[in-house]
Amino acid sequence: MNLLRDAMVTLKELRETHMAESVVYVHGATRTTMLARVGFSTSSEIDEYGGMVETRNVDFIIAAGVVTPALGDVVEWDGRKYMLSSKNGAPCWRNADNHGISLRLSTKEMGTV
Repeated sequence: MNLLRDAMVTLKELRETHMAESVVYVHGATRTTMLARVGFSTSSEIDEYGGMVETRNVDFIIAAGVVTPALGDVVEWDGRKYMLSSKNGAPCWRNADNHGISLRLSTKEMGTV
């Protein structure tokens, strides 16, 4: 028995029941409707003039194993499209917990659906 892993499973279930919204995940011609917790993160980048620019990005926390995230895939939510993107060379997704129960998808807004 792993108390922390069990807690992450319970948290995933609570997130999907009480804190998630329906989104559509698009990979090529495949469209998958799923539940996701919408969150935000910030990243810093150096612009073409050498200045530091901080941007606010939309992240989606989903259950692991539903899709296989890949750069260029799209999440449609609230009438907008968000492309999975790499920030500062990092992968477009990461585990949202230490047990691989949930994934956090990093995205960049691309306009309306």
